[in-house]
Amino acid sequence: DSLVLLEEPKLAKYIEAIRESLSRILHISIDQINVKATRGEKLGFIGRKEGIAAQAFVLLEKST
Repeated sequence: DSLVLLEEPKLAKYIEAIRESLSRILHISIDQINVKATRGEKLGFIGRKEGIAAQAFVLLEKST
């Protein structure tokens, strides 16, 4: 899972392209990638359009 927090631009129309790009770069199936975007709701530096933030959550498994 990955999450992008920003006021603008709206990312909805770019989500699929971002997933495809990450799939190619990481050499994993696009089905294993989830990208979400949310707004800062006018709170903090994100809400004031002074910056963006991103978080990624990754599950790693040790192969034997």
